[in-house]
Parts: sequence; C-alpha cells; structure tokens
Amino acid sequence: MNNSDKSGCLGVIVIIIFVGAWVLAGIKAWDWIEPKSFWGAIKFLILWGLAGYVNQMIAALIIGVVASILEKEY
Repeated sequence: MNNSDKSGCLGVIVIIIFVGAWVLAGIKAWDWIEPKSFWGAIKFLILWGLAGYVNQMIAALIIGVVASILEKEY
C-alpha cells in the first residue's frame, strides 16, 4: 500500500485556495457592479457565481499540475 503523508496537507491547501478564489471573485464582482438596487444585487450575485466558477476551475488546474509534479518527485 502506498503511504503518502503529503496528501493530507494538499487537501487543506486545496480548501484554502478554493475559498480564497471565491472570496476574491466576490470582492472583484462587488467592485465591478457596486450594487445600489435590487437588480444591481442580482447582477452582483450572477457575476460572483460566474467569476467564482472560473476562478475555481483555474485554481483546480493549477493544483492538479502542482500535485502531479509533487507525485513524480516523491
């Protein structure tokens, strides 16, 4: 059985990066929309969802590349 002590740490880093990606998307969406009405808030939520999804996919790609490099190294 393969025992990798690095996998637990990578899982925590993935969670931190994904949360950071969504928070960053929310901050940027708020700066772009600056909602002042109900429809502005709806636009903000839609943009936040789209930007958060894109950020999460980019972060997943980067994490996958780093994980594959680390797997080959150890």
